[in-house]
Amino acid sequence: MSLEIDKAVEIGKHLEGIVKHVNAISEDDLETLLETGSQEEALGPMIDPTAWRDGLFDVYRQTSKTLQALLDFKRAVKGIGNFI
Repeated sequence: MSLEIDKAVEIGKHLEGIVKHVNAISEDDLETLLETGSQEEALGPMIDPTAWRDGLFDVYRQTSKTLQALLDFKRAVKGIGNFI
C-alpha cells in the first residue's frame, strides 16, 4: 500500500499543525490543569453538593484523560523532530 504524493503532503501539513499546537502548551500548564481539576474533584462535593450531583463538575472527568494523554505524548516525543 502506498500514498499518493498529494495525500502525503496533506498529512505532513496536518502533522506540522499538531507539532505547532502541542508545542504551544507547556508541560507545566498541563500539570497545573490536572492538579487544579483534581482539587476541584476532591472539594467540589463539599463546596457545592447539588452542582456535583447534577454533573456540573464532570468537565474535569471528561478532560483529565485527554490532558494526561497529551502530557504523556509531549514527554514521549520531546526532542524528536521539532517537538520541544
